[in-house]
Amino acid sequence: MTKLAAVVVLRTRRSAFCSHPGPMMLWSTMVVLGLNFAIAWHRPISAAFGFVPLPPSKLAAIAAILACYIVANETVKDWFHRARRASGMSPASGARLS
Repeated sequence: MTKLAAVVVLRTRRSAFCSHPGPMMLWSTMVVLGLNFAIAWHRPISAAFGFVPLPPSKLAAIAAILACYIVANETVKDWFHRARRASGMSPASGARLS
């Protein structure tokens, strides 16, 4: 789940909360997230792998950690792009602007 969150947050220089992903990215992310949960709760599949569904308290803790991870990604991304602009680096190539 953290990788899916990172992809959605890091795909743009703007805030991920203001810049919405395209339809294909949104749907593919939701499908992968849905499969992630379906594998854990679908008995024949989960039994084959020895998975046990997590209790709601653990899911809430994971959701809180994921929310903190998203905020941290967004904060570091903003810091990175501000520092890059301040140093005179081109956003695309990494070359110094003259």
